This record gives sequence, structure tokens and C-alpha cells, in this order.
Amino acid sequence: MPLPEEDKSLEELKSDLRRMDPRAFVMHRIFDAVPLLFTEPQKWTEWKIRLADQLEVDAHSVVVIGSGCVGYSLNPGKAFKAYDKESDVDVAVVSGYHFEVAWRFLRNVKTQLYSLPRPAQNSIKQHRDEFVFLGTIATDKILPYIDPFGPSWVKSLAAIGKDPPVSGRTLNIRLYRDSYSLVGYHVSGVKKVQGQLLST
Repeated sequence: MPLPEEDKSLEELKSDLRRMDPRAFVMHRIFDAVPLLFTEPQKWTEWKIRLADQLEVDAHSVVVIGSGCVGYSLNPGKAFKAYDKESDVDVAVVSGYHFEVAWRFLRNVKTQLYSLPRPAQNSIKQHRDEFVFLGTIATDKILPYIDPFGPSWVKSLAAIGKDPPVSGRTLNIRLYRDSYSLVGYHVSGVKKVQGQLLST
């Protein structure tokens, strides 16, 4: 009996994870791919140019990551959860300038930390312990507080998020210091998923 299309695509993804070198996997399945979210390459290119213009970054530095790209979550704790109507859209942006500004915010927040909402406080503490060392900043909880670009990015993301293919989903940005950090972060994540697959 043939597998349903969703099961087939998941098995293909797992097969690639089992047989491919982690760097080859992230290049083939994420960075060089047209994200699942888009029906054709031209629409993907047009959308990332529009987003890049709004964020004042280079369009080449914009990449859809996560389940919106490959169809399933590669987060080891989410057990290959399928991309669905409730899923967020996660976008990587490589920008040394914006990373530096956000890093300075994280470093200098000090006593102002406790005037922020609890989710923002927790996110900042997690960044100090983990993310910044890896050259990445997850902006979803802290973006409104990062001056000078955060508030304008929030407005841009809200506007672009209303239109297809995002169409009301939450649009999250993860900042990377450079392409080395972007690739390294995802290769590390793929290695963890591969370890889980090979141990089952």
C-alpha cells in the first residue's frame, strides 16, 4: 500500500538525514531550497526582496528556516512536527550590523531587565547563556525593545505577515552575525537530529 503524500515526504526527509553529511543536508534542504511555503522560485525571490527592503538588509541574507522551509520541524524536541496552519514562519537574517546592535542591547540592559515583560527577561537570560555564543539572536521576544531598528522591524513584519504566503501567521526573525554562524548553528542542530534517528 503506497504511503500518503505527507508520510512519503517525511520518509524522504529522514532518508536524507540518515545518508547525507550535515553540511550537505543544510545546504541542499534549507539554504539552496525554495521553501515549502512558496509555490515557485520566482515568488520566493520576490518575497525575500520585499522583506529585505523593509528590514534594510541584503536579500541574499534572508532565508526561511524551520518547518516553513523543509515541511517538518528539525527541532529535536518536536519529533518532526509537520508544518501546518498554526505554524510560525521562521526567517534567518544574516547582518553583522543588526547583530552587533542587538548584542549591545543584550549586554547593556542590566537593571532595566526587570522592567521588561517576563518572556523578554527569560529570552535575554537564555541569550546570555547560549545563543549569543553561537552567533545568533532569536528576536521573537525582544525585538520591540532593540533600538534603533527593533520597533520598525516589528511594523514591517506585521505588514508583510498579513499577505500571502504568511497570511496571518507569526513571522519570527533570527539574527545571525555572519554566514559562518548561520551554517554552523543549523549543522549543529542537524547533527542532533541525526543522532536521534540513528539511535532509534
